[in-house]
Amino acid sequence: MKFGKTIKIFLIDGEPNGRMSCELSNWSGKAYKIPRIKIKDCSDREDLTSTGVYLLFGKDDEGKDQVYIGEAESILKRLNETVQITVSKFKPLNFDYERRQLKSLIMAQIERWR
Repeated sequence: MKFGKTIKIFLIDGEPNGRMSCELSNWSGKAYKIPRIKIKDCSDREDLTSTGVYLLFGKDDEGKDQVYIGEAESILKRLNETVQITVSKFKPLNFDYERRQLKSLIMAQIERWR
């Protein structure tokens, strides 16, 4: 039996095209969507300096959508382009936990491609 879930979206800048954070009920993570031009404004987000998994979205040379999935001990240091970020809401952060999250994201993406 499937159960409903609640997604809580917070518009950090008060605009739908700006920075946002998202939380899913019964999940111990938090996701961020940050446009490239807003990354410099993220120094106030302490949780982005922690360990996490991140996704970089873009296009390849042929114009096809692509995504890079990575992990970092400090997400904010790695941000160079538009990203959607997943970080743990709970401390202390555990790099092994983040690797399991990364594997889960990769496996979900592979299933979507099939």
